[in-house]
Amino acid sequence: MRSIPGVIFHWPGSNKSDIIQKPGNQLIEHFRYIHTKRNGWSDIGYHYVIHRNAHGVWGVYDGRPDSRAGAHSGTNWGNQHIGVNIAYGMDETLSPDAVRVAVQLISDLAKQYGFGINEKTIMGHQQIIPTQCPGSQVMRELPAMIKLARDLQSGKKQVLTPAHEDDVLDEQLSKIKMTLNGTPAEGLRVNNQAFIHVSKLEALGLKVSYDKETDTVRIST
Repeated sequence: MRSIPGVIFHWPGSNKSDIIQKPGNQLIEHFRYIHTKRNGWSDIGYHYVIHRNAHGVWGVYDGRPDSRAGAHSGTNWGNQHIGVNIAYGMDETLSPDAVRVAVQLISDLAKQYGFGINEKTIMGHQQIIPTQCPGSQVMRELPAMIKLARDLQSGKKQVLTPAHEDDVLDEQLSKIKMTLNGTPAEGLRVNNQAFIHVSKLEALGLKVSYDKETDTVRIST
């Protein structure tokens, strides 16, 4: 087994609306497609992705095997670490549930591979190369995540509180009425964004298709 020195966290670098369109393994397969077909890599670059399923429940999804070095950091040394993508949007608040899942994963990986849990072994991508990844929210929560993962291993009771409580906003969901080319339709408002299901567009006589090559949704009459 190769030596694994720690964990490096990432994010998708896109908005929530793009991310939640691919719940669960759909996002992992999307990453795998981009990394293999566009980048020419042998597999998805991340070892794990922390993501929501279709019901909004956060969990861990497998990427490339731990036995293989990753393709996620931009450096040979960084790629020896386990690469974990926390799939939250640039325009949303990092969920405490996602943080809990990340803490458990850190603890499990450290126990399995024998690395310590500290600021030198648990890092964000921007600590390896100049980048915004994994976003300011993960970087802000990282010290608390490290402490919680250590406490988890030692059996201490955990109380998860965000580093900045003002950043925690309840997600507001409500049904809304929309008009498409003069035809009424129902949609869903998530905070300040509006969504409509593909089936409703098709019921209005619109054609919806997805081009994997360009990662583009096309809507036509």
